Amino acid sequence: AWTYVADPGTHADAEGTAVRFVSFCITIGGMLVFALMIGIISDEISGRVDDLKEGKSRVIESNHTLMLGWSDKSLAIIEQIALANESE
Repeated sequence: AWTYVADPGTHADAEGTAVRFVSFCITIGGMLVFALMIGIISDEISGRVDDLKEGKSRVIESNHTLMLGWSDKSLAIIEQIALANESE
């Protein structure tokens, strides 16, 4: 039965109207199951990528300094932070 679900051409050599009809229904059901699985997986990946783009993911790093904005005083501030971190 798995070959009917995974490969739509498997039932081509089936004999009898009833057997071919059942094989066809199994094939259509298999296509729907695969389409559903691909849709669910694609939606989950898309959601995770969107969360990463929006910055909603957890930051695992620690002991970091974050400086927002840049000006002419930024280099002096970075030097002071570096000196303070060396003394720890």
